[in-house]
Amino acid sequence: MDPYLFQIITKGDISTLRQTPLNLLYQKTAIYNSALHVAVQFERKECVEEILQRCPLLLWSTNLNGDTALHFAAREGLSSITELLLIHSSKSVHENEGLKDGVRLLLKTANKEKDTALHEAVRNCHQDVVILLTEADPDFEYFANNTGETPLFLAAEKRYCEMVSQILGTCPSSAHGGPNGMTALHAAAMNHNPGIMRIMLEKKPTLIRQADHHGWTPLHYAAYANSSGIIIQLLEFDRFLAYIPEENGMSPLHIATSKGYARVMTELIQRYPDCQELPDTRGRNFLHIAVVRKEKLLIETVLIESTMTKYIINQPDNDGNTPLHLAAIYKDYDIVKFLSEDTRVNKSTMNKEKLTPLTILETKTGPGDDLTCGSKYWEAIAALKSNGASQSWREGIFKEDLQEPPTWSRPELQEMHGKYREKITQQIQKVSESHLVVATLIATVTFAAAFALPGGYKNDGPDEGMATLLRKTSFEVFAISNTIAMVFSSLAVCIHFVMKLIDHDEKTHSLLIKAFLCTFVAISAMMLAFVTGTYAVLAHSSALAISACIIGCSFYLFSFFLLHKYYKDIKMAFNI
Repeated sequence: MDPYLFQIITKGDISTLRQTPLNLLYQKTAIYNSALHVAVQFERKECVEEILQRCPLLLWSTNLNGDTALHFAAREGLSSITELLLIHSSKSVHENEGLKDGVRLLLKTANKEKDTALHEAVRNCHQDVVILLTEADPDFEYFANNTGETPLFLAAEKRYCEMVSQILGTCPSSAHGGPNGMTALHAAAMNHNPGIMRIMLEKKPTLIRQADHHGWTPLHYAAYANSSGIIIQLLEFDRFLAYIPEENGMSPLHIATSKGYARVMTELIQRYPDCQELPDTRGRNFLHIAVVRKEKLLIETVLIESTMTKYIINQPDNDGNTPLHLAAIYKDYDIVKFLSEDTRVNKSTMNKEKLTPLTILETKTGPGDDLTCGSKYWEAIAALKSNGASQSWREGIFKEDLQEPPTWSRPELQEMHGKYREKITQQIQKVSESHLVVATLIATVTFAAAFALPGGYKNDGPDEGMATLLRKTSFEVFAISNTIAMVFSSLAVCIHFVMKLIDHDEKTHSLLIKAFLCTFVAISAMMLAFVTGTYAVLAHSSALAISACIIGCSFYLFSFFLLHKYYKDIKMAFNI
């Protein structure tokens, strides 16, 4: 394009543009933008009108990306220029189409990505332009682009409720598809938008059961997105949705369980209790899924406390595994223990390999090398045995029917148990030694502080030898907290001393926890003694005293943060 022409258009010099030779107006830029593209790009409405008057064919000109001037106007939200382009298109006649009205031809012109102007307006959230484009031809059905997105799907995905209402209200026949067979209703369900959901169900109710390429209905997406409000909307419209499986046989309840969404699961189970029985293609109900996903809290709060029958809790999958079998196979000893304590659970059911949960634990898993898991392993076995679980008696008679030989024999199991106990003893000794050093150090510091009091002693008079700051409240708090630190640290030292005389893992473990608590109390009291002692001697300088107190008290804040962040690790450490 001639640089002079480009400058005229960008500056909006309409008088000079009118005198420009016609042949120059048909020149294009390096990426094939026409003079009309440039005028729209720089928002020069008068230049747009002049160019359309003299060169109406530029209305259909496209650049290297396939964009028309209308694409540019829609993308930038230029409603007045969009209206002007539509007016001129309605007056034009396109030779190839033979249409007197060129509006539809311009509206359906797509770029290389198969995006129409409406795609661009929706994607960039230009409501005014969307209104102009949809009202220009209400009967036009907007098709999908290269990625399978229709304008209606984009509006629903981006949660543009007003645009969805405008498109469906003005163009009721508008296409609704999205990628991978999804519809705009799938997008509304996934994006927690009840307003769009209400409009879609009103205008396009047939979409409610339409599945994508993976068999997912809108209810599957709502369950995956943990959107209980959308689930209620969908189920009130069509209760049968709760029973429709996807390609792997997973119902919305299976999906919610796999994600650990207790609220969604509760909503589905309370409304339609019989959906609990639905199996997937592997024959697994939602309780099997919860066990495989190791959702112990979910099982406790939602599944076991619900109105489940014995059949659901003991339902076998295609391999004959009940939820308890799967808990043993996946080595989730907490769930094994929890299920074994439920009276509705059958602890001695055999799967197709003729194995009971107890047999699986004792012959196929083993405690492993991790100390914490080892402790839970023995607790799980004890819980099963105490609740009536038994070994597979057929295993010894029909060994040839078993697909795999036992991994752990009884002597090997006993040897593993001995090694496990030896590791526990070594671990407790290491922890005890480090804690003993800390407790001794605290006792030494607090003992020294008791005789090197803040403020010193009086040198003469009847109160000679008495603490100088004796009458101050902060000093009294110092004395009490220092004494508490001394007592609890000394008690911790005594406990560690007694531990050396006891040769019993469970008792030493219990004493170790008590010693830890004493040490922690001593540390907290020692810090309080430091803060109050500092305040007592700096009381005449309020700013300095308060600053020291605030900095000192930050210890408690950081301690709480550490305990909260590493609570599970600390708990596991003391469950050795």
